[in-house]
Amino acid sequence: MFFHIETRLEVNFKRKASERPGPFLKFHYKRGERNQFYTKKTMRKILNIPSVLQPEDVTFVIDTREQLPLSLRPFKTETASLTTGDYSVRGLEHLISVERKSLSDFIQCVGRERSRFEKELQRLKAFRFAAVCVEASFGSLEAGLWNGRITPQQAMGSFLSWSANLCPFLLAGDRDGAEKAVSGYLWHSARHMHAELLGFTEAVRQPETIRN
Repeated sequence: MFFHIETRLEVNFKRKASERPGPFLKFHYKRGERNQFYTKKTMRKILNIPSVLQPEDVTFVIDTREQLPLSLRPFKTETASLTTGDYSVRGLEHLISVERKSLSDFIQCVGRERSRFEKELQRLKAFRFAAVCVEASFGSLEAGLWNGRITPQQAMGSFLSWSANLCPFLLAGDRDGAEKAVSGYLWHSARHMHAELLGFTEAVRQPETIRN
């Protein structure tokens, strides 16, 4: 649960940084008109931020529209509606997103679904951490291991262009590889966010209470 609170901490920190110089973290209480500033020790206690992030501390979110969900063990998972992508981390759904594609899905995105898919890539581009995981290898794209009119050159060109301009692509090889790639990407993204949030608490000065 601490991730949900930490995310709000990050947003509040960025929002108030331009209003008040210095490494303060500003919180508004519903009762009264006071803003409270805390030391890093108190802040970690309030937000329940562990010094070291463990796999059991995070829960991955699988979109309800994902028809064949990947197994992301040993991490905990839950199903929920995601606005973009198929996989995320609970509490960080607006910062982390991974879209999964089979090889046939990817080829359709290169062809008749291109316009719709590129709009999705534009949405993914706005995320702090985002990737498209394809259940295919570089070699299978070069070899053209699919049926249809899309050529290997078209598939490779789209893959490279999208990777360079819109969103990173993870070529996982097969479904087993996709499970490892997606769980690994989500885990490391969560670790990066955790490290940043610990950095925010490190920046907090001595306790101080002020009135607006």
